[in-house]
Amino acid sequence: MSSIHNAEFNSSSLHEVALRFRLLRQYGFWVSADEFNKFKNEDGSFVSEVVNDPKGLLSLYHAANLLTHNEEQLEEALIFARQHLEVMRCNLKSPLAEQVERALKIPHPRNIKREEAIHYILEYAQDETYNPTIQELAKLEFNRLQRVHQKELKAMSLWWKDLSEDVKLDYARDRVVECYFWSYSCLYEEEYARSRIVLAKLLMLTSLLDDTFDEYATLEECRVLTKALERWDESEVSLLPEYLKKFFLRVIENFRDFDELLEPHEKWRNAYIRGVYQGICKSYLQEAEWSHRGYIPSFHDQVNVSVMSAGGELVAIGLLFGLGDIANKEVFEWAIQNSLTVTACGEVSRFMDDLADFKISDKKMTERVKQLKEKVTGLFGACNSVMEKLNFIDTLIHLGIDHLFEEPIATAMSSIHNTEFNSSSLHEVALRFRLLRQYGFWVSADEFNKFKNEDGSFFSDIAKDPKDLLSLYHAANLLTHNEQPLEEALLFAKHRLEVIRCNLESPLAEQVERALKIPHPRNIKREEAIHYILEYPQNETYNATIQELAKLEFNRLQRVHQKELKAMSLWDESDVSLLPEYLKKFFLRVIENFRDFDELLEPHEKWRNAYIRSVYQGICKSYLREAEWSHRGYIPSFHDQVNVSVMSAGGELVAIGLLFGLGVIATKEVFEWAIQNSRTVTACGEVSRFMDDLADFKRGRNKMDVATSVECYMKENNVTSEVALAKVDSLVNHAWKTLNQELFDHCDILSMVNQITNFGRSMMFLYHDKRDGFTNSEQVKDALESHYVKPIPI
Repeated sequence: MSSIHNAEFNSSSLHEVALRFRLLRQYGFWVSADEFNKFKNEDGSFVSEVVNDPKGLLSLYHAANLLTHNEEQLEEALIFARQHLEVMRCNLKSPLAEQVERALKIPHPRNIKREEAIHYILEYAQDETYNPTIQELAKLEFNRLQRVHQKELKAMSLWWKDLSEDVKLDYARDRVVECYFWSYSCLYEEEYARSRIVLAKLLMLTSLLDDTFDEYATLEECRVLTKALERWDESEVSLLPEYLKKFFLRVIENFRDFDELLEPHEKWRNAYIRGVYQGICKSYLQEAEWSHRGYIPSFHDQVNVSVMSAGGELVAIGLLFGLGDIANKEVFEWAIQNSLTVTACGEVSRFMDDLADFKISDKKMTERVKQLKEKVTGLFGACNSVMEKLNFIDTLIHLGIDHLFEEPIATAMSSIHNTEFNSSSLHEVALRFRLLRQYGFWVSADEFNKFKNEDGSFFSDIAKDPKDLLSLYHAANLLTHNEQPLEEALLFAKHRLEVIRCNLESPLAEQVERALKIPHPRNIKREEAIHYILEYPQNETYNATIQELAKLEFNRLQRVHQKELKAMSLWDESDVSLLPEYLKKFFLRVIENFRDFDELLEPHEKWRNAYIRSVYQGICKSYLREAEWSHRGYIPSFHDQVNVSVMSAGGELVAIGLLFGLGVIATKEVFEWAIQNSRTVTACGEVSRFMDDLADFKRGRNKMDVATSVECYMKENNVTSEVALAKVDSLVNHAWKTLNQELFDHCDILSMVNQITNFGRSMMFLYHDKRDGFTNSEQVKDALESHYVKPIPI
């Protein structure tokens, strides 16, 4: 990508331009939205030819979804591409029809890699650049990972069974799949098993804490539990009601287990993961206080509290916890700078206990993936032009196997960024724009000026090219703040994609549909892979080797995740067996599990447990504050509500949870970065909090629920629900602009920025269209089965 970024590029294909735009942005190379100007009339509208190019529209749509703030051109391109994709999607042939359909649901940059790979691996055979080696690698790698995920899920189920039987909290809900899904969405690769398991367990402990505050405990009990977790001393158990004692001790125990997973030089991480857990408890307390008072806080107050209670910070730190040496203290500090506005997601049906058997053994699958990976790696050298590199890299991303080629992709993107590029294709410009931005290379939105008229509108012919529109849409979704051209491109592409999507053929129709739901830069990689693996055979660049690799790697990682889920249900039984009351056991198990977290750490990593415990204690305090508001029937000011909900949303807890198991890359500096209000953590939390609040308002809240940001904004500003909903929805896009900007501001830790951002992508997956896939698990049951149960057919 570096080579692509540095190479001269000139294409008259919207698909090629958009693809280059998207891939460069995705890999952190800045590409200006002006790349798409060549496809616009003098008035700024897209040329009419674009409207008849579904591939270009789709590429434009995906590229435009990498818009950052104040990129009006990409906003317009996004609207334009989406509207035309929506109009033509019903007339498209497979696999383009399916690809458009998927894109209109979740644009590629905003989708889960594995979700896209599931579809594209099967579609890839129809691609004009099809390579059987790439397809074989994609299939094998998908299936290999799927087996890993299956084993993890099975282990998680056993862990949960042991924990739930021990703490005996009758109100506790089985959320193994949901909690594992979050950690899996952020880090699905096999080498991140430690982070996945720690984070999934941490989220389960937080879920129990949330249920306790929301469903059972009195306000005073919430306060006592918050205080006990803040002090983090087993002697505090005597102050708790009987039902909470076992839970408290299991929390401490599990954090000790986390600490044991750390190397000696990583022990400092435990302080971060504990801190975010404590922090999310504080946010739950704040929400409980609001609820008990019947108080509807101000929009600002509600958001501040709900950001923390959502668990975003916990996820970030949980992921970092097991990452290895790359997660140094600076990274932890970066992740914990600002609490993520991440809320606990609602119920998802219990994951299937029996996982399907596979014809290919894990060993053979791994060996085949290795063989295919070597073959596909050799294909990088066969890419002579910038567009060949961009298309190749984009294919690997869609198929969810780009993690296998990080070094060659980084080299290619650097080359692309430094190579002169001149193309008249909106798709090509948008693709380059998106990929460069995704990979941390800044590209100006001026890249799209060539596709605009003098008045700034896109050329009319662009409105007829779904491929260009889709590429522009995805690229524009990487806009940052104050990128008005990308804002306009985004609106333009989205509007046109929506207009034409019914006339598109498969798979473009499905891709547009997915993109309109969740733009590619905002979607989970695995989610996109699920679809794109099936669509890939219809791609003009189809390669059977790549598709096989995508399928196998998806299935291989799926087995890894299944193993982690299985392990998640195997939490060790506490020695405190004479305390049956519901919160007593819950409390003991929290303590116990934090011991378990500690055991996961190497001796040099033990410091991490203090972080993860601290955030857990912190979120407990926020829950107490919310509980007090709720019990009083108090609606706080928007500012107060945001301050508390930021903590109770769990953003800081997620950040520290992510860092907890990342290895040497997660240094103390990284932990401190994560816990000191980093913009990545905050923005990702805002996506989670606001999307959850939008879904909550649509569904209607229970009597004891804390007032959402929507309600607080309505009360404080004396506006209708429509106005408040529009405001909160705009804040979601505002947060994504910040996340897009972070690609360039923190390109030195790009991988960790993306991993934390993946939490926001998982929320897009669960909550797009104001649905609540967490509470109403049937809405995402089939999708989750594709992630964890159903391997990609070889």
